Amino acid sequence: MNKIFVGNVSNEVTEDNLRRIFEENGVPPTSVLIKTPVQGKSDKTFAFVDVDSQELADKAIEKLDGYNLLGSVIAVEHSVPKRGRNSQAGNNGGGQNAQNGVPRKPTMEVRLHNIPLQVSVQDVERLLNTFGSVSKCDKGAEGKNGYTVYATYKAPEQAQQAVHQLNGYEYEGSNLKVRYHNGPRGQRRYRNQSGFMNNQRGSGRSKPDFLIRMLVPSELVGAIIGKGGAKIQETSNTTSTRIDVHRKENPGSAEKAVTIFGLPENCAKASSKIHTTMVTESQSNNKG
Repeated sequence: MNKIFVGNVSNEVTEDNLRRIFEENGVPPTSVLIKTPVQGKSDKTFAFVDVDSQELADKAIEKLDGYNLLGSVIAVEHSVPKRGRNSQAGNNGGGQNAQNGVPRKPTMEVRLHNIPLQVSVQDVERLLNTFGSVSKCDKGAEGKNGYTVYATYKAPEQAQQAVHQLNGYEYEGSNLKVRYHNGPRGQRRYRNQSGFMNNQRGSGRSKPDFLIRMLVPSELVGAIIGKGGAKIQETSNTTSTRIDVHRKENPGSAEKAVTIFGLPENCAKASSKIHTTMVTESQSNNKG
């Protein structure tokens, strides 16, 4: 049995949601367990997923790490047994992406989660350069907790220092999550729950074809997302777009931001569908 850790999970995600996403990506889980935040110990939801083989575990990490699930970009990696964590911390910077206390091949690539949306990729690159020379710094998927950056150093020791020093570091009001990353060279794929992909090649900072950022009333966010994320997934699927709902931005505010990525005409269709959903929900509330 191989256990997988899934971090940065949205509070709206259920075990059935997570099981379905794994199955849709060719990784049938034998068990799924979601751990909700414990007051005073953690404010993040995470999960453990068991699969039958090492091959399936590797496939899950390759396909689902960086996946946008109900507005949160999840981190998927091998779960490290408690007894192996201390030995790994001394060998490969906290044991990220290692298993049973055995460090993997040294890597020069790292990924950063929870970067505030108002922070530019250039600012993140300057931060990373304090630990060595960064040869590549690409923006990944956006979620309600911020966005992800994938960076490559010129030496494994520099990547190790970045993971040691920046994991848990408070940056512009957000606690960073920093992990080692062993992704495919030359191309990285960021995928949301609808299967829409954004490809990035080479060392340039590729951007989605088009982006719409709209403000919606906070009380209508639930209708836009739908039960278990069904409505937003349907909107994404039918318009071939990626839709991120930033629910945690500006707590207590009357409006929340929604970001739509894709081709211009598809973004317009998605925006129209979201508007229709809001109108229908408002009319239903007024009747009630």
